Amino acid sequence: MGGGGRGRGDARVRPQRVLSTHRTIFVRATEWRSETGMRIPAEEMSTLLRSLRTRDVCLLNMLGQHHYLTTDLLQSLFFPSLRYTRMRLRWLTESRRLLMRWRQLEPRNQGWRRRYSLFLLAERGAVVLARITRADVRSLVKRSWHAAEYGLQVGHDLDVNAFFVGLASRSRDLADQGLYHWVGQDSLRREYQDEGADLAPDGWGRYLTPDGEVLFHLEWDLGTESYRRLVAKAQTYVNYADVRPGGDLNHVLFVHHASRPAPGAGTPRGHLARAQRQGSTAEAARAAGHPQHRPSGQRQHRQARLVGAPPGSWGGRMTCLRWLTCAGVRLRPPASPARREIPRD
Repeated sequence: MGGGGRGRGDARVRPQRVLSTHRTIFVRATEWRSETGMRIPAEEMSTLLRSLRTRDVCLLNMLGQHHYLTTDLLQSLFFPSLRYTRMRLRWLTESRRLLMRWRQLEPRNQGWRRRYSLFLLAERGAVVLARITRADVRSLVKRSWHAAEYGLQVGHDLDVNAFFVGLASRSRDLADQGLYHWVGQDSLRREYQDEGADLAPDGWGRYLTPDGEVLFHLEWDLGTESYRRLVAKAQTYVNYADVRPGGDLNHVLFVHHASRPAPGAGTPRGHLARAQRQGSTAEAARAAGHPQHRPSGQRQHRQARLVGAPPGSWGGRMTCLRWLTCAGVRLRPPASPARREIPRD
């Protein structure tokens, strides 16, 4: 597989004809472990800390929280140009061995197409990050190891991160609003497991507007979930919010693949609509981002919304941006105390 990514090489080491697909192949390298393990010598650690910039520390912290980010996503978050991004990532990966890099290859009719490389924390980077943030070294190293060796849904997790990065990028130029931060699924699932709640969201975001804050969970569906499963997820959120104070201030944003059929009785939005009429508090939004509001006076808790937009597309992020600022979204006043603690990473 490694020889297939060198462009037009020897035909004997690369298939000449493969099925056309959008599936990505991650070429994994065995570069996670370091020679020093979790015990970096004091002098070497001091040299590393002096050489790191504030931007580098933020980058390491972001990868420690969300595990998988590509070159273009890291540029959107931290760097002014793609060239400078690649130079700095090469320095962190090859010179300091704090990151590890996976290449992405997309099968084409003739050969392979290179995509932006994927970066994640190496063992050495996790140790340095734990030293900087004063976190538990073993816990952070273990999470980094699982992300590198046991990542079963790398593509899904990367799409979720791309959604939040895209949302932050699209709202960056807006003077009065924007994405404040988001929390990854690892932290959320650990917290809900401690609570005994049967919830496993893909992310949690906090979007600031002039009138307040929009708190929302993200459910990212690539078209593999059955309609019954989608309705069950929405009902689980509703049941959880009914017994929690401030449940009406939280939302659930369902982003589903555009290949799903149009709204109707047999679609997930149709199923959610029927569940709503039967007493559920789930609410579905149209593909354009204009929600159908329930009559005033009815009790409304957590809102489950389906947004019909292709995952990873700029159009999908703009649809979600319109949803976050529409009139039907419930806001938490910025001056009010938090009803729910922000999950910690």
